[in-house]
Amino acid sequence: MSLLLPRIGITDCTRAIVFVSNFPQNTVGSFWIANGHGFGKPTLPDWWINSVNSENPAQAILDAYQSDDFNGHPKLVTCILVTADSSNPANISYLVQHTRMNSFEGLELLKVLAQHNIPAYTGTTLHDDFLSRRFSSQIPKELKDLHYWSVQLWEDFCSHQLAEHGQRMLAQFWAKSR
Repeated sequence: MSLLLPRIGITDCTRAIVFVSNFPQNTVGSFWIANGHGFGKPTLPDWWINSVNSENPAQAILDAYQSDDFNGHPKLVTCILVTADSSNPANISYLVQHTRMNSFEGLELLKVLAQHNIPAYTGTTLHDDFLSRRFSSQIPKELKDLHYWSVQLWEDFCSHQLAEHGQRMLAQFWAKSR
């Protein structure tokens, strides 16, 4: 397994867009996690969670954006792109992106995912929920800021997302790769 992290706090989806565009057959799917301050509301909108059940979840998110459910403002999200080696589909890697939901970052990546009907799951574990499960006692204050997450913590988080929420995503990928 490998993990490709961005410079935390810098938003850019260029490498993810280029990867998916050139290697859609190696892209298992993606997890889209709304950062707490991104939506400006304590709860996520229903359409964000319900997009998981769509035939093409990436397109469902794009449609919600176009219908102004984002209120026209770019929002900050974390996208975990899950990739696999075509010669060994069990060899999973993660590409983590911090992105804004605007036309040249997150929305552009969603367009490429939708074009190839690659899953974009939004019903995921939020950072705070993961931390409270991992640290049964008090969560270290510095870990509430993604800037201070170690590579190991990111690997644990990505693996947790896949194990907790990505079983169907993996099954679909393995069926397609046969």
